[in-house]
Amino acid sequence: VYSAIFSPDGSRVLTTSHDKTAKLFDASTGECLQTFTGHKGQIYMASFSPAATAIVTASADKSAMVWDTQTGFCKAILTECQEGVYRAVFSRDGSKVLTASADCTARIYDVSTGYATRRFEGSHLAVYYAAWSPDESQILLASDDRSARTFDVESGNCLKIYEGHGEHIYGACWSADGKYVLTAGEDGSAKLFAA
Repeated sequence: VYSAIFSPDGSRVLTTSHDKTAKLFDASTGECLQTFTGHKGQIYMASFSPAATAIVTASADKSAMVWDTQTGFCKAILTECQEGVYRAVFSRDGSKVLTASADCTARIYDVSTGYATRRFEGSHLAVYYAAWSPDESQILLASDDRSARTFDVESGNCLKIYEGHGEHIYGACWSADGKYVLTAGEDGSAKLFAA
């Protein structure tokens, strides 16, 4: 099992696995409610839409998939990445998905069409993590090149580069007020930066 998260209301648990499946469980009973099958590679992580009516899975098979949590039906396959997808997260309204990929890019997809509307580059190595800013006007990427970067969603321009880690950065997040960026590196350190 690669990841496990609670649904927004805490009633369900979503897991992803090396066996190419994601599973949805009742948090109080442990009963498996749904198994999501269709990926051709291991699933690194998954996340819920804000209303928990859908999930998105990120896989080594170079795709992210959007699923209906009630039926288990695949609603969209996001396939423009050239390498494995490490992370996929919904926007607040559930209409977009942000991905981070081993192909050195992040992409924003329109869930209704399945097509990428924006592509972000900056690192020449894998992008492990991608996150929306609190107001969703920017995205934050963490990379294999020991840096994190923020980009403007509208223009696609790189706004700032955060450096200082001695090894890969596997995770990054914004503070709730958007004033700070926190990074986590393989060098055994976490760093706090002014956004």
